[in-house]
Amino acid sequence: MSGIDMRFGTEEPEMVRVEFFRLGFQYYIAGRFAFFASQFLVAAALFHHAVEMSIKGHLFTAMSLAELRNFGHDLPRLWEAFKQALAESSPLSAYDHVIQSLHKFESIRYPGPEFSRGRDLFVSPTSGIRGEIVEDHIGPLPRFDVNLEDTDRLVREIFRRSSVNPRFHTGLVPPECKEFLTKQNPFADDW
Repeated sequence: MSGIDMRFGTEEPEMVRVEFFRLGFQYYIAGRFAFFASQFLVAAALFHHAVEMSIKGHLFTAMSLAELRNFGHDLPRLWEAFKQALAESSPLSAYDHVIQSLHKFESIRYPGPEFSRGRDLFVSPTSGIRGEIVEDHIGPLPRFDVNLEDTDRLVREIFRRSSVNPRFHTGLVPPECKEFLTKQNPFADDW
């Protein structure tokens, strides 16, 4: 692989917005790669960041970087701000469960006491499939869900509602990345 010269450092508002979406897109592809490599906790964390960066890219048109930093990694708060910015909370509420599922992974980003008891992780490549709740001697384990198709649908919708052409970002990734972007992706034609 030859060297890649990537220059950053612009304060141009439209370029900052593009960078948010570029990062979101890169997290999304990396998340899909991790998903197909059966690294599900990492995939979910990457999907979380993909959604976070993409929403922040949309909100940047009306907020400063400082205001966006104040959201931290709180996907539900970002999602509510996104819905309010579009004044279309009702149709977008169909994605609330995906936001909640991805946000739960923020609590296990770092190893700690939450790991000692275990967790119930359910992974599905297609929408509408739910696993059974697992119980141990103490009761139900904390539940974490990763649904690839629901995440694909959400990311596509954020890009669409933000008037961002996904093909602009697709043109910047090598073919091996495109393979994981389109693999089992019902929205592959959009990318």
